[in-house]
Amino acid sequence: MLSALFALSFAVGRGGQSPSPDPQRLDGYRLAVTFADGTSGVVDLARHIRAGGVFARLSDVNAFRQFTINPDFGTICWGDDLDIAPETLYYEVAGVPSPAMLHEAPPEYGRNG
Repeated sequence: MLSALFALSFAVGRGGQSPSPDPQRLDGYRLAVTFADGTSGVVDLARHIRAGGVFARLSDVNAFRQFTINPDFGTICWGDDLDIAPETLYYEVAGVPSPAMLHEAPPEYGRNG
């Protein structure tokens, strides 16, 4: 199952330990994450927040820091209606483009041939 591969191992800032009600956050919009396969690193979500859209409400770093880990999906959530796909975090930490980035965007997304 794809989501299991990318699931956070509930180690945000804890180096592989069990979930904590108050995980350690890094400065700004950066988080230390560890995935179920052992891949770990720092992800900076500032780019996502600057892009606006659904993440605009997290422009206040104090709001950003109110995230939780959803144990059913293994990803970071803000409330019941906002999360970031674990595979997005994984590809950023691993430093490789996601499969979607490897394909040309269709014309309706504003990218020319």
